[in-house]
This record gives sequence, structure tokens and C-alpha cells, in this order.
Amino acid sequence: MSEEMTPEEYEAAREEWMLRGEDVVESLSASGQPFSFDMVRRELPEALHPNHYGQLMKRHRVKALVDKVQARPSSIPTRRGGLSYVYVGRGWDEVA
Repeated sequence: MSEEMTPEEYEAAREEWMLRGEDVVESLSASGQPFSFDMVRRELPEALHPNHYGQLMKRHRVKALVDKVQARPSSIPTRRGGLSYVYVGRGWDEVA
């Protein structure tokens, strides 16, 4: 946690980041094209904590939007080739 933030400010900032991340995933999934989590990361500001990236993809709204279809090495240098999943958006009629 940042020393400049109170726990309440940190949680509010984390939740704001998560909501923005959900919007990014929704936009990418609506395209109908496969997308990687690396693409999601590039659309977001840096997370307050590295674990937030994984937490984002486990959120209920995100899980309802996408299906995981593939795993491949990440192109993000700090990930050092760790797995990055590829997702495809579900049909909107299934999500509603």
C-alpha cells in the first residue's frame, strides 16, 4: 500500500482501477476478436499492486463476459515470459 494513502483511499483507488479494468475488458470482448490480457494491461494505468491484474480477471462481471481460450507467453517485459491468457468475448445475449 502506498504510504501516501489511508487504507480507505487505497481501497477506493483499487476499486476505481478495477472498474476501469472491467470497462476495458468489456470493450475488448465486444469486438468479438480474441484478445490477450497483455492488451488489457496496456489500456490501464499501472495497478497499485501486481496482484490486482489477476484479481481483475477473477471478478464476476469479467468472468461473465469472456471465455479463456488459450495461454501463451506474455509480451510484457516485467512478466518475463509468464503465461498470458487469450480470451474471447461471449455473445451479449448470453451475458444479459
